[in-house]
Formats: sequence, C-alpha cells, structure tokens
Amino acid sequence: MVQKINFTNLDIAVMAKLVDIDKMEVTDAAAKWLADNEAKWKAWLSSDG
Repeated sequence: MVQKINFTNLDIAVMAKLVDIDKMEVTDAAAKWLADNEAKWKAWLSSDG
C-alpha cells in the first residue's frame, strides 16, 4: 500500500500554504487535504493495480 502513495508538488505546496501562510494547524491542514482529495487517497487504499 505504501508504494501507491504519491503526493505531487502541488499537493505539497497546497498543504504547506495552509500551514505556513494560512496559519492552519498541521492536523487541520491534513484533514482539509484529505477532505478535498478523497478520490486520490481512496485510490491508494484500493486493492487494484
């Protein structure tokens, strides 16, 4: 499963902006990213390919 995880540069930049610029707590930024990118991370959990 770990091999399927793939953050793009944009994913990292969005999370960094939430924390560094918007002053969001890390856990809140992670929760927002998860909510906004559900299809992406659910694909990481699938047993396909």
